[in-house]
Amino acid sequence: MFVANFYSGATSKDFEQSFDLSRLEFIILFCLSHKPGLTAQEVCAVTGHPKNSISRAVKDLLGKKLIDRKARGSDRRNKNLTMTAQGKKFLKSVIPIFEKRQSDMLAFLSEKEQRQLEVLMSKLAFGASMWASTD
Repeated sequence: MFVANFYSGATSKDFEQSFDLSRLEFIILFCLSHKPGLTAQEVCAVTGHPKNSISRAVKDLLGKKLIDRKARGSDRRNKNLTMTAQGKKFLKSVIPIFEKRQSDMLAFLSEKEQRQLEVLMSKLAFGASMWASTD
């Protein structure tokens, strides 16, 4: 958590001021770039953020026309979220900012250490269903 705050804190603050997009709005876009069609409830489960925060960020993203929301089948309460063309274009243009920050953060590690870290982080991420609890 300590390292994550150094990674995202300053970048998010600069990002919010430069692009008028909150950290949570970016997180939602990032989630949708990897899994289009998530519902707001599924975004809550994936990110661990509370429903009211996600709902507010979804509303803001809809207002900025970066995402669309469509009913999932006959259940009008469950709505799939997808990025608009504008949202995809925006995300593609800002990802290099985060990649640069990541590169700067990892620069003091050797290539071997960077590969080891990537393997370990992937194991943690892909094993999350076994250790992460949404209770």
